[in-house]
Amino acid sequence: MKIQPCTTNSCTPGTIDNWLANPFAGLAAFAPIFDLSRGSVAPEGRAETNVWEDEGKYVAGFDLPGVKKEDVKLEVQDRSLSLTATRKDARPGSDKVFTYTRRLSLPRTVATDKIEAQLEDGVLTLTLPKVEAAQPRTIAVN
Repeated sequence: MKIQPCTTNSCTPGTIDNWLANPFAGLAAFAPIFDLSRGSVAPEGRAETNVWEDEGKYVAGFDLPGVKKEDVKLEVQDRSLSLTATRKDARPGSDKVFTYTRRLSLPRTVATDKIEAQLEDGVLTLTLPKVEAAQPRTIAVN
């Protein structure tokens, strides 16, 4: 049996050859879900998140424009951090409420009882300290 490559005249929609020729052809369909114009991958209603590791801690930053600190709820349960934040539409006469949600799995190296949160200028910053055993230590050579 001889396998023939798909040519322009012989391809039918949905064939593997069609997909192999242009595997990203359907990506535009995701534009309403992902804000590709800003390089963001946060779907609507989900807080954009940046997480990085610093010396002795992890840091997570969440973009929460227009959210007040009393409208932020953070919970840690079973190594999972849940964030829910709400804000009311600022336009006169509007009763619309926006809800942002995010859930992060925490590594075992995070001291969950020492997590700190600060909301400033629309950015929620979480400091997630590492447990002492997870931090590197220098060993002196004698």
